[in-house]
Amino acid sequence: MHVIALDRSRASDFTGLFAAMPLVCPEDHFSFGFGGGVHELGPQPHGNWPTPDPQDSEQIARVVGGYAQALERYVLPWLDRFSRPIDLVRADQANTWGLRRPSLGFAQVGRKNLLLGICALSEGDMDSGRAYLELALRAYTSKTYPPDPGWDHVRATIALCEYYLDCLRRSDLDAIRTRIADAESSTRRALGLPPREV
Repeated sequence: MHVIALDRSRASDFTGLFAAMPLVCPEDHFSFGFGGGVHELGPQPHGNWPTPDPQDSEQIARVVGGYAQALERYVLPWLDRFSRPIDLVRADQANTWGLRRPSLGFAQVGRKNLLLGICALSEGDMDSGRAYLELALRAYTSKTYPPDPGWDHVRATIALCEYYLDCLRRSDLDAIRTRIADAESSTRRALGLPPREV
């Protein structure tokens, strides 16, 4: 799925965000990890567009038109490269993300590797899936987490990595496919998307 959003976190400007979001990965919100800001692809180096005066139709047309042109010229061709989860894996392996910054929008490398591992598994690339999941598990288990409930999401992520790696060790591809299908259904529900057509 491709996501394009406007973020008006400043008082007078807005930023455009975009991402390729693999629905096979467990998410309960829209994620921009596999993407970035429109300014990372196009000519808007500072990343912000002015919010037009709601009473000035010419200013609205100019700002919205400029943003739409940036989407059409830069963002849509970038997103078109990622029609399947395996496309994200291949871009990472070849380091061909095509953004101005060297890394994606992930705060934790473990999360990126977990999602890429699931993407690879979803398309039958078990070797790449295993490699990414091992990297993710290494990143998550390199730290000690306090026992309080605020860290339960990290423990759940570690358990998910271990689950997939155990399935791979046992060559239980049916369990992998079932878990990925369940994750996609859950993600679609959380985002308010219709079930996948079979």
